Amino acid sequence: MRRHIITQLTEKGIHVHEKALTIEDAADADEIFLSNAVRQIKWVGSFNLKTSFNNTHVRQLYSMLYK
Repeated sequence: MRRHIITQLTEKGIHVHEKALTIEDAADADEIFLSNAVRQIKWVGSFNLKTSFNNTHVRQLYSMLYK
């Protein structure tokens, strides 16, 4: 699924940058999503007691890939 998402976004002209993240990186993020073959893309609404994650880009990403 990760490879599929990266390939599809790259083909649509969207730059994808991969790197290892720390817990601090995740806590500082505006949005987080998980992916797998069954659920495709799943927005993360809270992480490590932070509950203010947006889902604007995740919804756009899902629409680009699956609608």
